[in-house]
Amino acid sequence: MNDQLIQLCIDKQINALTSIKSLVRTAKYRHLYKFLVKHEGRIFISGVGKNSNIATKISESMASLGIKSGYISPTNYLHGDGGFIEDNDCVIYITRSGTTDEILAMIDHIKETRPTIVQFLLHCNEYAPTNIPIWNMCIPNVKEGDENSLAPTTSTTAFLCLLDTLTIALSAQKGFTRQKFLATHPGGNLGKMLREEKNV
Repeated sequence: MNDQLIQLCIDKQINALTSIKSLVRTAKYRHLYKFLVKHEGRIFISGVGKNSNIATKISESMASLGIKSGYISPTNYLHGDGGFIEDNDCVIYITRSGTTDEILAMIDHIKETRPTIVQFLLHCNEYAPTNIPIWNMCIPNVKEGDENSLAPTTSTTAFLCLLDTLTIALSAQKGFTRQKFLATHPGGNLGKMLREEKNV
């Protein structure tokens, strides 16, 4: 077992999360947060590959915490799923490179056909092109954890953490309570615990 590689993988993820602690204090992050606080439509999270799993998790977390949300695949969007999105919704994309073909195609199509839909792109590429067509923010210091620095490891952790911060901040701003959580999460041990609190 390569203990050095394992420790390095952990250290890379810690370094990326440390960068996020600084990123959430920047004007760019606050701009995104302030927009989402005032936003009345749904927040769609979009990504391809491994990021599709992160995007799905975040949209589900938002829904359970009282935020109108959904997941949409850029590939499926281009094959008819664009009908899920309404003109007062917004889209947040996650892509390590910032140049994923399917995401750029979706961005361009929305800009051309439905310009009222506000779009945001989160990426990890400090050398991303300067002509990205929508608002974008880079998570710095993201180095993948595998031996070849290729497989999504650190980048998926970083996206998960960054979007979790937005989720919990938006939910708190909306005054979401423990009993409101019970309304969206009646099952499992959490549901049982909250029902017992309600009946005390």
